[in-house]
Amino acid sequence: MISRQQNFVIAGEHGSIRALGRCLTNNGLGQSVTMDVCDGQSHQNWASEFGAIRPADGSKICVEGPGSQFVDGRPLVMASCNGSAEQNWVEPRIKNFAGSGKCLGGANPNVDDNNKAVLTACTGQVNQQWYTSGWWKNSAYHGAFQTKNNKCLDVPNRNFAGGQQLQFFQCNNTPAQDWIWFNDGTIRPAAQPQLCIDINHPNYNDGTAIQLALCNGTHEQQWDPPRGLSPNAPPAALPPA
Repeated sequence: MISRQQNFVIAGEHGSIRALGRCLTNNGLGQSVTMDVCDGQSHQNWASEFGAIRPADGSKICVEGPGSQFVDGRPLVMASCNGSAEQNWVEPRIKNFAGSGKCLGGANPNVDDNNKAVLTACTGQVNQQWYTSGWWKNSAYHGAFQTKNNKCLDVPNRNFAGGQQLQFFQCNNTPAQDWIWFNDGTIRPAAQPQLCIDINHPNYNDGTAIQLALCNGTHEQQWDPPRGLSPNAPPAALPPA
């Protein structure tokens, strides 16, 4: 169970990381990060990308669990960014990093069945909090994108067709909820990997439908999922379904 002390919100594309009214604070290279009263200053302004958390001012220092000692009570520190496991963090969201900087969320502020998937400003609210429920399967990164309420990102009625809007639905381990993510930033249904999760039109306004579309290499199909990008190369171009 996740306690309130572990329920952090990242405000927007970059901003404060806060819990229980306090903000994560950068105290400088080699120093421990702390939770302090939020003051709106630059030392509490963060950016998160590809699994790393660093100051939003572009400083090349990252939050690190030193020495790979991931044990309760171990202080986190600021260290030079190096892409190591000690600096790889799970941000529970699916973010369109290349185009809009916005997140995949729900049309309604809940995670009920049939809630339509839409683009929305990243706020950290519950209908934007996604986790991966699996990793390796058949030599590729597969898995469901799952909320804390056991709802999964779903293709309605397994209709793998361009223009099909995605939805929240009870996790059921079916092909409609089996996704693969690749190092080109695309997320694709395992059943039809010529299709990609896509922003309709493209229209970066809040409320725009998140749908399936033929993969085309555009910014509307580039996502940063929980745990960052996969090392898998995308498949060769496939004919339409």
